[in-house]
Amino acid sequence: MKHQPLRTADMKLSLERIHKRVKQGIALIIITIGICQIAFGQVPLPLLPKNSSDTIHGIQIDDPFSPFEDPANLEAKKWIEQKNLEAKAALNGQPIHTLLVDTISALSASTPIRATVPLNNNGVIYTQLDIAEGNETKLVKYNTLAEPYEVLLTNELLTINGSVYEIFDYNPSPDNRYIALQLYPKGLDDMIIRIYDSKTGSFTEDIIDASTSYYPFWLPDSKSFFYTQLCSPMKFDSVQVKRHIIGQSQNTDQLVLDRQSSNILTYGDGDFPVIQMLPDGKRVVCSMAYGISQYVDHYIAPLDEILGEQSNSWQRITSSDQQIITADFTQNDAYLLRAEPDSTTSIVYFNIQELEDTTVLINEKEGFIAEMMIEEDVLYYEKSYQGSSQLIRVNLIDKSTSTLQLPFQGDLVLNTESPVRVNGQGLFFGLSSWNQGYGIYYASSEGDTIIKTDIRPAGKYENPDNLVVEQVLVRSHDSTEVPLTLIYREGVKGSDVAPVILEAYGAYGTSLEPYLQVESLPWLYNGGILAKAHVRGGGENGPQWHTAGRKKTKSNTWKDLIACAQFLIEENYTKPEKLGVIGGSAGGIAVGMALNKAPKLFGAAVLSYPMVNPVRLESEEQFDEFGDPKDSTEFNYLYQMDPYLHISSKNNYPPILVIAGVTDPRIPLWSTAKYVARIQQVTDQPVFLRVYNTGHGTQGTDNVLELADQFSFFMWKLNAWYD
Repeated sequence: MKHQPLRTADMKLSLERIHKRVKQGIALIIITIGICQIAFGQVPLPLLPKNSSDTIHGIQIDDPFSPFEDPANLEAKKWIEQKNLEAKAALNGQPIHTLLVDTISALSASTPIRATVPLNNNGVIYTQLDIAEGNETKLVKYNTLAEPYEVLLTNELLTINGSVYEIFDYNPSPDNRYIALQLYPKGLDDMIIRIYDSKTGSFTEDIIDASTSYYPFWLPDSKSFFYTQLCSPMKFDSVQVKRHIIGQSQNTDQLVLDRQSSNILTYGDGDFPVIQMLPDGKRVVCSMAYGISQYVDHYIAPLDEILGEQSNSWQRITSSDQQIITADFTQNDAYLLRAEPDSTTSIVYFNIQELEDTTVLINEKEGFIAEMMIEEDVLYYEKSYQGSSQLIRVNLIDKSTSTLQLPFQGDLVLNTESPVRVNGQGLFFGLSSWNQGYGIYYASSEGDTIIKTDIRPAGKYENPDNLVVEQVLVRSHDSTEVPLTLIYREGVKGSDVAPVILEAYGAYGTSLEPYLQVESLPWLYNGGILAKAHVRGGGENGPQWHTAGRKKTKSNTWKDLIACAQFLIEENYTKPEKLGVIGGSAGGIAVGMALNKAPKLFGAAVLSYPMVNPVRLESEEQFDEFGDPKDSTEFNYLYQMDPYLHISSKNNYPPILVIAGVTDPRIPLWSTAKYVARIQQVTDQPVFLRVYNTGHGTQGTDNVLELADQFSFFMWKLNAWYD
């Protein structure tokens, strides 16, 4: 059945209904005088020792709420609990909160199936399906898309020893009997590897569970695989690569690589090696990521020598100073995606038998190459330009290229995480845009035919009408043009009273990519604008865009965000009291520093699981992005980007909602609590701390509640629609 476009009149959350609810005066907002007092941020700060001050690398650090870091500080713990009750009472007391929960739940459930991009493994097609009805996850396989799928795994099998696990990734063995699954407990970053046997329809006894284990890659025998293991949770100081044989104890796994095992392939704290087979089945390749650098090294070695513990058989074939982003291999050649010194990107190749000089295959001067992958004798790559993608196919025999005609302009999603072993059968990919729902498509290896599959059917509200996507360039502080995407309903533009939610991230080379979030339709269809600031530090304009917003240049990230906010006001999209800003995780630096530097631009702010105290970084994987606190120069970078340390009593901060997770392994709860306590100390505006019983981000039904909390907060504090 073809879904009809979503029309304004169809929305359950209509302007008239909001006004009606407000006029009725939902009693939650006035239940008791105590709740009213809580809603205005009256939770007193705990009694703590006098201001702690320390000098680190010559910089004076004033950290008045450092006692929050002590897990035995019961007074601080009680204060956090009270702040959470305050936030819940204030948000639940908003007249539209219950309506938002119901509407967002219905919208989320209106997409019946969500699916990952399929993996075609020697003629068998695999994909993961998340079914809205019953909140069920399935790992399924197809022999052909014309036949019904076969269910391999469901929620029941993913419940292990009472803990609910979710699939991070999966990798079928070459003979398709076994599937190695990376699983993690809901809300945590710990990773285990389990083996599903499709012949018996159950998990084997094999469990790779020492700390965190990643990236199982099969050997040609289909009975063993390499995997990379952290020897302590979230610590990258003792990473190893091992080989596991099906049916044997993990304790007997062969150590293939560690920091002491090779004089040729060397690595240090924070570095991450991954070993997998080359297509010839006789040699292996080790990809070495240094910290979280976007560039990698590659080494090759004969398989039999590595298994024979001849650790110095490795031969280096690329180095990080060549700025290699990723690599893929055929029987004879290595194809490398490379960032060039002139800010372009290219694909080069060389013969891995002779290790000859590289030959340039493609050099993109307009836009950049975002991803690439090889399928038999065809190379596909995604070219990104001004927020949209092109899919280009290269015949590796005659080196001819063709641009495939996509159904609409949007963002491509390729399955590059797992090795693809197919027989010239084409390519599966995802495609989405800001105003059109995500779908899974298939490109044949011959001709220009692209077919929309039924693997991920469109949801009822994924084809909305009257939604405009506008892309503009904003001149930042140094005249750099920063892309800004605006999504709104027709007729909204040009009114400075429109409420706007401005989002930014700007870290790790990660982009805010086009994707229609149906849960945001109530905001859009009732006159709100969503604005996406593609600030430096992200990957929207290629590798150099990332480099221009990290470590020493990190200030560009929040300066770009401030420039986008100023643009929205100056061009009459909104006004300061109607402009909200939001950032999550590493985006907390962008939003936190923008609030410190230009608080008068914003009417409200949400920081979700935010990094707000980077001088306290402890994970080596983050040092390459932000700075190493043990290094005096890089500590200064961290200090300059630290929102907590730059909170000022001179600022007139807007109302702020900070969201945190109890078990968040990346952003500890004490970090967000310190930020809330310090900013509450200097402002008369409410500063809320909403704590969910989760890790680094909510999922499932909890995600619905978090979105309802965020939209309720913005509607309330921006006086959206019912002022």
